[in-house]
Amino acid sequence: MATYGAREWTERALDAVSAHTSVPHEVVVVDNASTDGTRDMIRERFPRVRLVANEENVGYGAANNQAARLTSAPVLALLNSDAIVPPGWAEPLLGALRRPGVGAVVPTLVHLDGRMQTAGAVLGADGSVLALGNGADAADPFYAFTRVCDFGAGACLLVHTTDFLAVGGFDPIYDPAYFEDADLCLKLEARGQRTVYVPDVRVEHLQFASSDPDRAAELFLRSRAPFLERWADHLAVRRLPSVLPEHPARTLAARDALTRARVLVVCGDAFPDPRMATELATLADPVRELRVTVIAAAGDAAAWSRCGAEAVVSEDPAAVLAARAGHYDVVVGADPRIARAHQPQALTVPTALAAAAAVADL
Repeated sequence: MATYGAREWTERALDAVSAHTSVPHEVVVVDNASTDGTRDMIRERFPRVRLVANEENVGYGAANNQAARLTSAPVLALLNSDAIVPPGWAEPLLGALRRPGVGAVVPTLVHLDGRMQTAGAVLGADGSVLALGNGADAADPFYAFTRVCDFGAGACLLVHTTDFLAVGGFDPIYDPAYFEDADLCLKLEARGQRTVYVPDVRVEHLQFASSDPDRAAELFLRSRAPFLERWADHLAVRRLPSVLPEHPARTLAARDALTRARVLVVCGDAFPDPRMATELATLADPVRELRVTVIAAAGDAAAWSRCGAEAVVSEDPAAVLAARAGHYDVVVGADPRIARAHQPQALTVPTALAAAAAVADL
């Protein structure tokens, strides 16, 4: 945790870490010359915290790099001083980080009123950033499944220590703040390690506890220039849609912008058990960069969400196909006439095995 003022929020954040972290851990705080009593509060209230007191504000990225070099822990949990972790927060994130091909994991960030702040982030060709789900209901099933994203905010991000150090940690070119987290995740991606969003963990995040919004906007624009210069070729193929509340199709396109193929599966009366439907569970693996949407009238939607599929509870699959017209590459199990009417671009197949074969050819 890097701190710069915001003593009361830092105290709340450290209280939450202490109360809600059940896995073995150590806490390293690098303070960037706070003048509001933050250091004295940490020494008094949290004597087990390893406190590094910088003589000047070296910036967010540099302070986190200091902490990373000090610890022998195998995993770094980067946490802002205005981020409040919930009970049991670490285990689901660690579980996702252990999966092959995963370089970093991020939770859902929520505003203090409980609304979603971000369900992972995607990048545009011009370096623009879309925080998916901002302002939505935090329980919205549209976002409630594990999936790959471009990056997640460093407000709460887990990464293997060796990987963080291997790519140079946070690049000082972005100090004092912004885009160091996006740059880190793209550097991991270049090594074949994707960033995965884990919806089951919801972390409260104030935003701007250590700076004012105007200064934050200024720093954002300053840091975007070197970020875009570095990653322009990588982002050149992006077509990030503008997202407006009255255009849900654009939101859908943005959410699924990173997917290689989009598969819609109509299950009928009930969701199949994902432990039995191995073909679909494999398709839904988020690291495979496939988007699988499963529609059923009832059943255990949460089980499918955990394995990386979007689970839609609906007694009217035709309405879902119509609302998402033109979105899917493969449609499984739907009435062919309805599929052709609303998804004419898609290959219509009868089974999950046929879908797997179709995706392999895309």
